[in-house]
Formats: sequence, C-alpha cells, structure tokens
Amino acid sequence: MYINADCVWWTLELMRSDQGEVETALLEFAAEEKAGGGEVQVMVARPAFVVGGESPMWIRLLVLAGVASVRVERLAETLLRFAERGGERVIWENADLNKGL
Repeated sequence: MYINADCVWWTLELMRSDQGEVETALLEFAAEEKAGGGEVQVMVARPAFVVGGESPMWIRLLVLAGVASVRVERLAETLLRFAERGGERVIWENADLNKGL
C-alpha cells in the first residue's frame, strides 16, 4: 500500500486551518455577545492525543515515552464540569485538560 506523504500533510494542514477558523469564529461570537450584554461562555479544548482505557500496547508505549496525551475520562470530566460551572479560562491546551477544573 502506497501513502502519498504530501497528500497526508496537506490534509492535516487543511484540518488545522479549519480548526483555527472555527476557534476564531467562536471567540468572536462570544466577544460580540458579551459586548451586547449577553452571557455566553466559550471553551476551546485542544487535546493532543486522546487515549482510552483499552488502548493497544503501542499507544500505551507512546504515552509512557512522553507523547503529550490526555485520558478520555479526564477530557470528558473537564468538558462536563465546564459545561456545568463555566470557568475563566477560554483556551484549554492539553496540559490544562489534564489538570482539569
């Protein structure tokens, strides 16, 4: 099986560009609502590598080797707590998601 590396990188770059556009639109929407007296909170989560409980051994080895990751349970907990309570932080990087609320 042949995988065209240029095609893969182009697809990943396009995906990152789309994600950036969505983040920007959400943050602009929140700012406009807040300026108009509305109460909207936006959270942008940027998990690096989401790992489940029954992950294959090679994924667990990557995590042990120090690849930035977050457990799916921790990610879900943080997102649900934010939905319940809100929060001051707007952009949550992988390390922030691991700490939780």
